[in-house]
Amino acid sequence: MDLYREDVLDHYEHPRNQGELTGEGVESARDSNASCGDMVQFYLKIKKGRIEEVKWKGIGCAITTAAASKLSEYLRGRTLQEIRKM
Repeated sequence: MDLYREDVLDHYEHPRNQGELTGEGVESARDSNASCGDMVQFYLKIKKGRIEEVKWKGIGCAITTAAASKLSEYLRGRTLQEIRKM
């Protein structure tokens, strides 16, 4: 099995940062795909323009789950300015 496939399977089988955040400084965004039924909602705790904590919840296929898990790891610690340049 190639490295890419192993990484996707690992994030699908052991998703990181699942859950919800509430409270001051938490922003949330949700999106879905009407054609396949996937839905993901992200929660970002932002302080002084930097993402301090990331959680997500959702339903979807292996690729959607792995992508949400990987994105949650990528976002943590980055500034909003960095994210806007993605």
